[in-house]
Amino acid sequence: MEAKMLNPFMPNFGRFPKIIIDQQEALTDYLTGLQTHDAKYQTSLVYVTRGSRKTVFLLNVQRSLEELDNWIFIRLNNGQGDLLFQLMHGLQRVAGISLVDLLKSVKSFNIMGKGITGQALQESQQIDYDEYISILLSRLKKQGKSILIGIDEIEISDDVRAFGSEYQTLIGDE
Repeated sequence: MEAKMLNPFMPNFGRFPKIIIDQQEALTDYLTGLQTHDAKYQTSLVYVTRGSRKTVFLLNVQRSLEELDNWIFIRLNNGQGDLLFQLMHGLQRVAGISLVDLLKSVKSFNIMGKGITGQALQESQQIDYDEYISILLSRLKKQGKSILIGIDEIEISDDVRAFGSEYQTLIGDE
């Protein structure tokens, strides 16, 4: 009787599969590029045939970086909406600062030429992601931390465009 071959391309929703296609060379290359701050690794898009273990690769990157003291991996979920809020929340957690403390750290704002106080901003429930994310990233940079943001299964949407625009601004600001 012939042994049945297991299909390594069966979806298992982000869990590590029983059969793993060797990704070690790609993983090592990618992690080395990240750790040496090689600009070509600063923004990466992993795309291959569906079922080829992109999520497993992302999980391996995450687990490898979690073993290092100076790297933080923040995973965003495109299906949960508001990627910028997810990023801000993730940065808050790793920086050890609450949203209330973050709001207190910014005394006033200038939005489209009009001054606004932190209290008025809290009451209006608007979030200036650029300001808050910059504050959090500056704090983490002073601590010698590097951040990798992972987004699995990305699709073009207004939310992704807003995230991309903010990301581009943050890269320009280093």
